[in-house]
Amino acid sequence: MSKELTKSEFYELAKNLPHYTLPTIWRLEVVDITLLDEDDEYYPDELYCDRTASESYWLTLQELEQHISEMVKAKEEHYAYHAYQVPLNIDNNCGEWLNHRVYDSTGTLVDYSKCANMWRFDALMEYCRFRGREDSEIRFKPGDIVQCCGRVGVVSGIKGVTIEHRWNVYQNILREFPECAINKRPLEGDESDDTYCVVFDEDFDHAHPPCCCVMPVTIPVPEAVMQKLEALSQEIKRENS
Repeated sequence: MSKELTKSEFYELAKNLPHYTLPTIWRLEVVDITLLDEDDEYYPDELYCDRTASESYWLTLQELEQHISEMVKAKEEHYAYHAYQVPLNIDNNCGEWLNHRVYDSTGTLVDYSKCANMWRFDALMEYCRFRGREDSEIRFKPGDIVQCCGRVGVVSGIKGVTIEHRWNVYQNILREFPECAINKRPLEGDESDDTYCVVFDEDFDHAHPPCCCVMPVTIPVPEAVMQKLEALSQEIKRENS
């Protein structure tokens, strides 16, 4: 049964992630994007698609980051670099990871996961508890225009990823559903909660992409689309002011 945490314990654990003692390796995915043509059936709702340009494995994070640096110095042009820390000696056939780090086209680290996504393994449950992000770790705010999911949209909400919100969720679950204290999923939240809410149009078509997969806009956006997004951005900023 999970030990009930005090508020100070919860905040301390949110700010200091558990250290991994497992033997691991690192998987690097180099990601490129392809712009969609105007005659594509999904255009302009979707403006690009991404693909894995290459994949490699490294014994240490230092070696992986050195490889990224070498690609940048060689003027290889890639959209992003995604690094995944993967435990050894585990039947991992679902693309699961202990740690996810994302680097932009210049090789600069821009974000990293706040918990693992391997909660189906009892022995790894402690690494899978999402307790929120500090303010300095939340890259975007409501009203920011961003790029994700093949589309360009506007961040409409970040409350769900704050430590305060996760603490309130944790308390509500313990109070209303005490039997959940013995279930297999983390009470505090898991990787599916470490997301932004991004809306794509005035009808509030939206998605909840992982924080690590949301990026600043780097692609050309049709003027008509951008005008609608800018209007939506202003509306969301007013609602959050």
